[in-house]
Amino acid sequence: MRYLQFGVTMYDTARATPGYTLIVPYFCHEAYLIGMRGEVLHQWTNLPLPPGPYAYVLKNGNLLWAGRTAEGCPLQNGKGGLLREYDWHGNVLWEYRDDNQHHDFRRRETGNTLYLGWEAMRPEAAARVQGGQPGTEHEGVIMETTCARLMHAAPRSGSGMRRTTWTSSAIP
Repeated sequence: MRYLQFGVTMYDTARATPGYTLIVPYFCHEAYLIGMRGEVLHQWTNLPLPPGPYAYVLKNGNLLWAGRTAEGCPLQNGKGGLLREYDWHGNVLWEYRDDNQHHDFRRRETGNTLYLGWEAMRPEAAARVQGGQPGTEHEGVIMETTCARLMHAAPRSGSGMRRTTWTSSAIP
């Protein structure tokens, strides 16, 4: 049976934590900032890709969003690939593309952005892996998680300031 009730179905002001909720529907190209009573307070429309795993409203009110690219690692759970910062009016202020970006990412107080990515595990590290599900490798390669830090978020028009400054592998 299809559930027909939607929106805010209960609001107890004494128990609810005041604030806003960011909703980015999985198959839509939009993001919504929702108030405590379910009202749409703001929305970003015409986002270029289906959303990736997360989006955040930054302290300045901008949207930090990940879109799911078709290229890169074929593992689709948590897939991202395009990181963008939008201002309140939907203008792109910053972007970075890594088709192997997945799951979480964060903007630091310094302005740097951290994100998780996939990369092919080195053969000597892969040889030490025990367990797992045989046959789940991608073209015979085990993918591992890395963490990358990007330089300060510069305006989109500048070609500098978008470089990766640090990466760390999960397996030494």
